[in-house]
Amino acid sequence: KDHQTKEMKRSTPSHAAAAKRFRSVDTKVDVSRLCDLHNASSIFFDEHAAKLAKERGILRSRVATEKYHDLERQLLEILQEGHGIEAIDEQELRETLPSELEADTAGALISQVVRHQRYEEAARHIALEAITQAQSEHEKAVQQLKLEHEVELTRVKVSADVRSTADVDAVNDQLQCTRDEYDNKMAALEARVAALTEKLEEAEVKQEETESDARERLQEMDDTLGEMQERVIRAEAETDLKREASRKLKEEVIGNDRLTVANLNRIKTLESQLQEQLETIEQLEQQNDELRGGCPWRHTRRPHPSARRPCPRPTPSLSPGGNCRREGCANRARVALPAHGEASDVEELKELLEEREKQLMQLSHKLEVREAMAEMHNNSGRIDSRDAARDSQGKRQSLLDRIGQASSFSTSLI
Repeated sequence: KDHQTKEMKRSTPSHAAAAKRFRSVDTKVDVSRLCDLHNASSIFFDEHAAKLAKERGILRSRVATEKYHDLERQLLEILQEGHGIEAIDEQELRETLPSELEADTAGALISQVVRHQRYEEAARHIALEAITQAQSEHEKAVQQLKLEHEVELTRVKVSADVRSTADVDAVNDQLQCTRDEYDNKMAALEARVAALTEKLEEAEVKQEETESDARERLQEMDDTLGEMQERVIRAEAETDLKREASRKLKEEVIGNDRLTVANLNRIKTLESQLQEQLETIEQLEQQNDELRGGCPWRHTRRPHPSARRPCPRPTPSLSPGGNCRREGCANRARVALPAHGEASDVEELKELLEEREKQLMQLSHKLEVREAMAEMHNNSGRIDSRDAARDSQGKRQSLLDRIGQASSFSTSLI
C-alpha cells in the first residue's frame, strides 16, 4: 500500500497540470450579454449617429450630443431590463422615444438597437460554439487522463504486487526468526522458573523454621516480660519505701539543721554580749588601776595572763569531725571563763553544738548506708536510686557546707 501510494503521488503532477489547463472551462461567467457588461455604454453608443442628429432638426444645439446619449442610455436600460436576447418591438421603442424627435433620428436609434441585438445574437452564437468546442476538448482531455491514469494505476498495482510479495517473504522470514528466538527465550525462562520454584520452596521451609523459632523466642520474651514486670512492681514498692525513708530522714536533717542554726545564732548573741562585758571589765580594770595608782599604799596587781592574751584564730575547716571548730570554741571558752561568770553558758552551748555535730554525722552515716543498700538491691530502679543518692548527697554536702560556713562565721565572731 505504501508503494502504491508513492506511485500515485508521482503521477499526480500530470493530472494537476491537465486540470490547470482546462480550469477556464469550468469557470462560471456572471455576465452572459454585451449589454450587461460594465462598459456596455461605450459599446452601445454611436458618436456618428449623434453628430448626424445634431445636424438635423430640433436637436441642433450645443447639448444635442448629450441628449442623444441620454436617449441611448434609456434604450440600453430597456435592453438590460429584458431577460435574455429577444427581439424588441419597434413600435414599443418608438413610443418610448420623445415625440419631438425627427423620423431619421428615431429611425437611427431604433436601427442602433436592432444592430445591437444582432451583435448580441452573434456574440451568443460565438460563445456557444466556443463552449461546445471547449467541452469537446475537455471531454477528450478527460478521456486521455482516464487512459493515462488507468495505465499508471495498472503499473502501480503490478509494482505494488511485486513489492508486496517481496515484503511478505521478508516478513515471513522475520516472523520465523522471531518465533525461533521466542522458543529459545521461553525455554530459558521455563528453566529459570523451575530454579526459582525450587528456591521458593526452600525459602518457604526456612520461613516456617524461622517462624517456629520466632514463636519460641516470643514465648520466652513473654515469660521474661512477666518476670520483669513483677520485679518492676517489687522494685517500685521498695523505691516507694526508700523514698519515704529518705523523706523522713530529710525532714530530720532539716530539723537538726534548724536547731544548729538556732544554736549558732544564740552563740553569736552570747559572743556579742561577752564582748561587751569584756570591754566593760577592761574599762573597770583601767579605773581600778587608776584608783590604785592614786593611793600611797598602792599594791601592784597584775592581771591574769590569759585575760589579755589574744586567742589564736584557727583556720576553719570542713572536716567531718569538726576538730578546728571545737578547738576554737575551747580556746575562746578558756579566755572567757576567767573573765566572767557566764563561762558555764558557753560551755553548755559548746557541748550542745558537739552533740548536734555528732547527731549530724550519725545521720549522714545512716544515709550513706541506706544509699549503699539501695544501690545493691535495686537493680531495676538503678537510675532512680542514682538520682536519689545524687540528690541526697548534694543536700548533705550543702548542709555540711552551711554548717561549716556557720561555724567559721561564729569562730571569726568569737
